[in-house]
Order: sequence, then C-alpha cells, then structure tokens
Amino acid sequence: MSASRALLSSPHGVASRTFTRAAPARLAAPSIPFARSGALRARSAILSSPAATVPVTSAEPKRRISHSVSDSAPLAKPAVLVAEKLGEAGLEVLRQFADVECAYGMSPAELLAKVAQFDALIVRSGTKVTRGVLEAGRGRLRVVGRAGVGIDNVDLQAATEAGCLVVNAPTANTVAAAEHGIALLACMARNVSQADAALKAGVAIEIAEAVGGALRGELAATAVNAPMVPAEVMSELAPYVSLAEKLGRLAVQLVAGESGIKGVKVVYTSARDPDDLDTRLLRAMVTKGIVEPVSSTFVNLVNADYTAKQRGLRIAEERVSHDNAAAEAPLESIQVRLSHVQSRFAGAISDGGDIVVVGRVKYGVPHLTVVGPYEVDVSLEGNLILCRQVDQPGMIGKVGNILGERNVNVSFMSVGRTSRGKQAIMAIGVDEEPDKKTLEKIGAIPAVEEFVFLEL
Repeated sequence: MSASRALLSSPHGVASRTFTRAAPARLAAPSIPFARSGALRARSAILSSPAATVPVTSAEPKRRISHSVSDSAPLAKPAVLVAEKLGEAGLEVLRQFADVECAYGMSPAELLAKVAQFDALIVRSGTKVTRGVLEAGRGRLRVVGRAGVGIDNVDLQAATEAGCLVVNAPTANTVAAAEHGIALLACMARNVSQADAALKAGVAIEIAEAVGGALRGELAATAVNAPMVPAEVMSELAPYVSLAEKLGRLAVQLVAGESGIKGVKVVYTSARDPDDLDTRLLRAMVTKGIVEPVSSTFVNLVNADYTAKQRGLRIAEERVSHDNAAAEAPLESIQVRLSHVQSRFAGAISDGGDIVVVGRVKYGVPHLTVVGPYEVDVSLEGNLILCRQVDQPGMIGKVGNILGERNVNVSFMSVGRTSRGKQAIMAIGVDEEPDKKTLEKIGAIPAVEEFVFLEL
C-alpha cells in the first residue's frame, strides 16, 4: 500500500465526512526485548526540547536485504565474517546459528570487497572498521562485534547512521584481567596459564553471544552505539516496548500528508517517583514508530534518534506521578502528542488542538485507550479502523455487517463518546486489510462523518 493516503468523499455529500487510508507500518527489525543466555545472561540493553518540522512524505522506505522464504522453507542462516583470530569456543557458539567464515589478515581493500556478503563482522584491534567498510556493507551488514573492550578502530558515527549495531565484550576481558592482576600481586600465579586461556575463551564466547543475539533481533547487552538499560529495568519494560512503538506509528499515520510534525511530546504516567523511571528505551521506540513510516531510509533502534535529529525532530518527555496508578507496574500509561499539525482524522484532535493517542498495557498486551477526546479500549494488534460518527443506535451493526459481507474478520471493537447522542468514535480491529469498496461502503453510511484505516 502506498505511503500516500487518498481522501474519499462520501456520496451523501456530508461536507465533513472523509475517509483516510494511512501509510503502511514497516517493521525494519524485531523489537522485542530479550534476556540473553550464556556467560552474560543477566544483562540486556538497547539503543530531546522543542522540535522543528519533520515533513511527512510519501517516499517508500528503503528495505534491508532479507531472505525471502516460504513458511515451510528453512530460514537461511546469517553469515558472519571473522576478520581476526577468535577463540574456538566463540566460533562454536557462532556456528550454532550462522555460517562462519574466518578470513584473517585481510588487507583494507580485501575487507571492502568482502564485507557486503555478510550480516555480521567480528574484529579485534587490528582491523579498522571505517566509514568506507560500513558503506560497503550497507544493505546487509547489521552487526559489528569488537572482541575486546576498546572501540577506537570502529567508526561509531558511521555505524549509527547506517543502523549497524556495534557490540563489544567488556566483561570477560576486565574481570579476567583483574583476577590475573590479583593473582600476581598475591604471588599465587600457579594457575596463570589457565586464567589466560579462560580470558581468551571468555572474550570469544561473550562477543559471539552478543553478535548472535543481535542477529536474531534481540537487544544486545553490550551495545556500544545504543543506551544501556539494566536487566531489571528491561524485564519490567518489556511489555511497554511494543506499546511505545505502536503509539508512535499510529500517531504519525493520523497526520495529514501535507502537514509537518513540528512538536512531539511523550508523557509517561506512573505511581512511582518520576526520577525512578528509565524511559530511554521507550523514547527510542516512540521515535522509531514516528520516523520509520515517513523516512526514505532504513530506520531501526540504532539510528532512529539520529534520523529524527537529521530531520530537526526532538522528542520532549514528561514523567507524571499518579497516585491511583498501580504501584506494581512501572507505567500506568504512555501518551504521544503531536502538536501544531493537521490531522487526516479530526476525531484524533484533542481539545487543545493536538493529535493525542494514549495507551497502556493490559494483561501483557498493548491497548489503545484514548484517541483525541474519546476513550476507547482496543488491542493494538493487526489493523485498525477508526470511525467518527453520530452517536445513535445500530452503528456497530451497520459497520459490522459491511465487514462481514466482505469477509473481513473483526477481532475487537470499542466505542467511546464525549456525551450521549452527539459524537462517538468506533475503534475496530480487523484481521485483514479491507479493500477500497469495503471502505467506501463504510463511508457511505449517513451517520459516519469520517474514518481512517491504520496499519500497526
């Protein structure tokens, strides 16, 4: 479906009735958090304030190269290039999920010629991962692993711009080195050779696990060009990660194509002290949700913030303490507010004149709870139809019958209104994308003033 959204007038001539078809949701990479197994299984991580204008364009996002397979075909293994000597223990970890090629001692020219064939590159300190290398790998290279602590030989800025995650292996090196030093100081060096071997194996395993997790779409515990999120925070925020991205994606689809996004504000409501909330990951997910559908370049969690800044967009945040919120949950709700914009769906405009959507997590599932001034309660899964209508009997049946006749399955439905007998909003979840005729029939219902189709 094209990113441009056409307005269809109702045949009944109601001036305010419009139909809007919103831009498609494009998922660049999986975004579900993880708890990484292996030597460092306890850690996981990922990836400002008035904002300038971010134009909403109709450009098709560039897609990363991916393997197209049928449901019955086995998934192709990712390819990993190991450019410098890595311990056999680490190579064994890599071979469990990837096709591994060890090419030690390559010249810069040889690396440039080879890197485009691989999804991940592992180096030590002797190989320079320059902007040229990252540009040569653009379109496929997703992860650069530095087997060690220092990252001076990796161009972090170029990697971030390309959406290429950089991970390192800090713990195995530093812990083993500290233990080694203590052993020497204590003159108890009888196991120095074993410690040296353990150090090398630990580095190899740590970087192999980090690269493997990133290639599987998991959040790397040792990400260098992304903010670190402690494991205990990550486990709590996991259900809210999807909610944050979907709210951003939903909000940007409500913006009129000719309008620019001039201001974004994210409000987090919680029973906890606002200073105790770590919202860096959630802000990154909202940013990705807003930027990805309107960007002509590849966007993921690594470069979402960079891409937004290039467009002049800054995300303002507010943390609000709410006494009635559930204390055991890290967040009660997330609100995304787009200010100074025109909307394709007038029902999404709040009393303050902004596009406002609010969501919360219920039973582990993201839910949409507020659209503009209307309260609803629908699961943010699949596709969504929002209808603004006259509040009168029979509306649910009329819309439901049209969808049923056209073989479109309704997964959920919720109706909210500001006052009885005036205006209401109907939020309908559908499994399939309705065709143009189906949407036109819904728009032909006299009491329907406008509606919009959204992909989440």
